[in-house]
Amino acid sequence: MLNKKNEVILFVFSVFILNAMLKGVTLCIIWLFRIFGMPQLYVLYSGLHNVARWRFYIVLLVCTVVSIVRILRLRNK
Repeated sequence: MLNKKNEVILFVFSVFILNAMLKGVTLCIIWLFRIFGMPQLYVLYSGLHNVARWRFYIVLLVCTVVSIVRILRLRNK
C-alpha cells in the first residue's frame, strides 16, 4: 500500500512518462493519417509553434487533477 509520501514521486514519474508516451502516440497517429492519404494533419502539426510546451501543459494538468483526486481519497479514508 502506498502512503501519502509517495504521491510526489508518483506525480513526477507520471508527468515524465505520460509526456513521452503522448509524444510517441501523437507522432504515430499523425504518420498513420499521412500514410493513408491525409497529409494535411502532418503539415498542420509540423507548422505549429511550441507543440511540446502545449503537450506538457496538458499532461501537467491531467497529472495534477489525478494527484489531487488521489490525495483527497486518501484523506477521506
